Amino acid sequence: GADVVAMAEAAAATRRAEIVVAAEDAITWVGRAAAGDVIGLVDGEVVLIEPGDSEGRMVRAATGVLDRMLAVGGELVTVLTGEHAPDGIADALTDHVRTERPDVELVCYPGGQTDAVLLMGVE
Repeated sequence: GADVVAMAEAAAATRRAEIVVAAEDAITWVGRAAAGDVIGLVDGEVVLIEPGDSEGRMVRAATGVLDRMLAVGGELVTVLTGEHAPDGIADALTDHVRTERPDVELVCYPGGQTDAVLLMGVE
């Protein structure tokens, strides 16, 4: 019984995020997104837009969303890289977490999904 309660509490505390590239122009809660902008969503809500086509925008978006999620706690981050994830993004996220939150464990796996560049979960 105690294990069931502990697992239910852990599952309820889990948060998820995704990093996607906008397919078209849109108005969001955090502002206007143009086609091609990188969008960060936490639990299905847009929380960040990284505009333009600069080289580091994907990493900036991913670390920005991850920082927001970890601000309310968490000890394990799981990242699934999508088919269109830029080379080196897993290393960039690992370096960021190691520097900013050394108390947090991060694991990255190739997910191969085509709908999101990154899927992230925080427990």
